[in-house]
Amino acid sequence: MARLSYHFGDTAWRVEAREALEAYGQMLSQEPRAFTTSLMVLEMLTRGPVELAFLGAPGDGRRALERAASEVFVPHLVIGYHDPAEGDIDLPLLAGKATVQDAPALYVCRDYACQRPVTRAEDVAAALAAPA
Repeated sequence: MARLSYHFGDTAWRVEAREALEAYGQMLSQEPRAFTTSLMVLEMLTRGPVELAFLGAPGDGRRALERAASEVFVPHLVIGYHDPAEGDIDLPLLAGKATVQDAPALYVCRDYACQRPVTRAEDVAAALAAPA
C-alpha cells in the first residue's frame, strides 16, 4: 500500500499503511528483526521514495537507461514507464513528462519534483547519486 500510494499519488493508502504498521508497533519495537519488511515500509513512509520515470518507446534507448538504473542500488524506488506515442497517462509521476528531442529519457524525482531528464545511459548513475 505504501508503494502504491506514492505511485498513484493517493495519500489515503499511505495513511492505511501507517495504521497497519502502528497495529504492530509494540511487537515491532520489541523484536525488530522479525519485522524487517515492516521496518523497510516505515523507512519508505518516513523518507519517501526515489521516483524514476522512464519515457520513450520500449526499445533499445529506453532499455539502456533501464539497465543503467538497475546497476545502482537505490532503496524505495517507485518506477513508472510510458511511451508518449501512446497518448497521455493519468499517473502523477508520469504526467507532463516527455522524451527529449525524441530520445528516451529518465526523470529522477523525489516527491514529484524532478531533476533534469537524463538521456544517456552513462549519466544515469550520477543522476541517481544526486539528491532529487
